[in-house]
Amino acid sequence: MIRRLTAKEINLLPIYVHSAASYKHQNAITRVPAVSLKNIQLSFCRNGEGVFIDSSNKKHTIQKGSLFYFRPGLYHSYEPSSYPWSIDYIVFNGYMANKILDQFGFGQDGVIYPPSDFFDKISASFSGIVKNYLDGDNLS
Repeated sequence: MIRRLTAKEINLLPIYVHSAASYKHQNAITRVPAVSLKNIQLSFCRNGEGVFIDSSNKKHTIQKGSLFYFRPGLYHSYEPSSYPWSIDYIVFNGYMANKILDQFGFGQDGVIYPPSDFFDKISASFSGIVKNYLDGDNLS
C-alpha cells in the first residue's frame, strides 16, 4: 500500500525533494525573508542569461551552465537579462540537507560556474530529478 507521508514522517527523512520544475523562460522573482522559501533551492541555467542578487545584495551573472542556490529565509532575487532564460530548479530539504551543503563548501547563497564540459552531466541530473518529481504522485 502507498500512502501519503505525514509531516512528522517527512521531517525524519535525511533529504527529500519538495518541488522541481523546468521553465522555458524564467520570469523575475524577488523574495524577502518574511516570504522566503522554507526550503533550499538549487537552480540550473539551461539557456540564456540572467542576474541573481544574493542576500548581501551582490549581483551575479547567470549564464548557460551556471548554478545558483539559496537557503531558507534569505532575501534574494533573480531575473532574466535575455529571452528566453531557461531554468530548472529543485527545492529540497531534510535533516541532512544543510549539512550536505556545508560539506560541499556552499555558503548561505551563491553561484557556481562549473566547467563547460560538465554541462551535459548536470543537465541530465536535473532532467532526471525534475522528470521523476513530475511523474510521481507528489505525496510530500
